[in-house]
Amino acid sequence: MLSKKLIIDFIKYCDHYGWYFDNHSSEFTFQFRFGWFLNSISSNQYLIDFETNVKKKFEIRDTCKTELDIYVYDKMHNTNNGIEIKYIKDKMGYDISLYKMCEDIKFLEELQATNIFTTTYSVAFTSIQNSFTPPKNGKYKASGERLEFYRNFRERHFIPKAIYRNNKQQLTLRNEYKIEWIDFNESIKVCLIEVVKS
Repeated sequence: MLSKKLIIDFIKYCDHYGWYFDNHSSEFTFQFRFGWFLNSISSNQYLIDFETNVKKKFEIRDTCKTELDIYVYDKMHNTNNGIEIKYIKDKMGYDISLYKMCEDIKFLEELQATNIFTTTYSVAFTSIQNSFTPPKNGKYKASGERLEFYRNFRERHFIPKAIYRNNKQQLTLRNEYKIEWIDFNESIKVCLIEVVKS
């Protein structure tokens, strides 16, 4: 359903309507405007809902989260599709947001495992260069497994199966994912990850 081309079309759509995003924008602003954009493509085909409680709606029990940011029902193909949105904008806590992005991906993998959802996607926006660029001096303020967490995002642009941020924040994904950041505007980049069934 989603593709890099569709993300680029969303960028153009925002430019056309003068939708401005900066570090003061909220994550929900991205959710709402992206949902509005999807609805504009084909309101006859897609039914868009926000913050959908999947545990109640689909009687799904074993997931790490309860609510899906954007639920898309494709009326033409009778399919359920899910999107998680993340906006990484806190320079001091960007690594926490990157970890939460991984939690979103785990949640989407869990939805895929139910066979209820046909496609699921993680869409992340960031205004923090540290999310995708290595330190200028090449030195990280971390070591061991924690260092690998930073290197995977900032150098390798890669999310491995085993995620370790610290002793309390670690998880295991079913798949590995490549991260490709593209320009959203002058200060924000965006990446799209299709979360697939293993």
